Amino acid sequence: MYDQPEWLINADVTLDLPTNTSISLYLYGQSDVLTAVGIGQAENAKYSTLDEYTASYYELGLGIKQRFGERFDVGFRVSNLSDSK
Repeated sequence: MYDQPEWLINADVTLDLPTNTSISLYLYGQSDVLTAVGIGQAENAKYSTLDEYTASYYELGLGIKQRFGERFDVGFRVSNLSDSK
């Protein structure tokens, strides 16, 4: 389908420690996406274009959160650990 990935993945795993600390690891990814539909046969037609796709990618992230009492949280989050584009 045009402008739609063939597959998506969105996963999150969180570990809650007894010290009111939470550690989360998350993953997001998608397949190649058709962004422009070509016309004609590339070998035979005088004016033809090929299909264009954006590349698939994934992103890995990590988050740490510490709760203080009932009302305060301090968190740290790192995105795109996989360094994908």
